[in-house]
Amino acid sequence: FPFEGDNEGVAISDQEIPTDNTQVAVAVGYPGEHKNGWKDTGKPLISLGKMFREKPKEMTPYMREVMAKHMKETGKKEGINLNVFFTGRVLPGNSGGPLVDKQGKVVGVCHGPRGTLGKEDGIERFSDFRPILRQIVSPT
Repeated sequence: FPFEGDNEGVAISDQEIPTDNTQVAVAVGYPGEHKNGWKDTGKPLISLGKMFREKPKEMTPYMREVMAKHMKETGKKEGINLNVFFTGRVLPGNSGGPLVDKQGKVVGVCHGPRGTLGKEDGIERFSDFRPILRQIVSPT
């Protein structure tokens, strides 16, 4: 994994996340209370994998019309998809830790392992919080 970052502190990635699993990423966590179960090294947990988004579901023109009508009537807005999927292993201690791109910039935050030891289906879920940050920093 060729890490290209040299920034200090936390930097937010501006990278777009592809819908296929071609983009390399690293999950970082610290075992904390779980360290006895995961070798007491005092070092962070590092997991290499690939990140991707689910392919957007195609809406028919009629379904778009129904959704637009519903949102207008209820005042609700269509939700933002914050899901990022990761093929690397996630263990206890990764929860709340960052998913970083090749430049060492944060793309998302770990929800914690899915299933037993995080590998029942081979895919872990993170949240891409960047759209929320953009709304807070520059509300429309």
